[in-house]
Amino acid sequence: MPLFIAKNYAGKVRDIIIAKNYDIAVAYWQGKELFPHKIDSYTGAELDTFPGGVFSLLRTKKMRLSPFGGNAEDFIIVED
Repeated sequence: MPLFIAKNYAGKVRDIIIAKNYDIAVAYWQGKELFPHKIDSYTGAELDTFPGGVFSLLRTKKMRLSPFGGNAEDFIIVED
């Protein structure tokens, strides 16, 4: 099965999943309210034997931080 990497407009990785195909990957992200700007996909014989349809390897989220009343900045962090 292919590996799919969702990226935002800045090219930052938002999520990495293994899915049976592109359409399933997009449907999974839509269900998580994640709408990537770019999706990279990678295939290989080692990925074809993975059981199941999808498995999230990495998930990030956007946080807005304002240090001591200063200007707020957006950061992308990895979720637990």
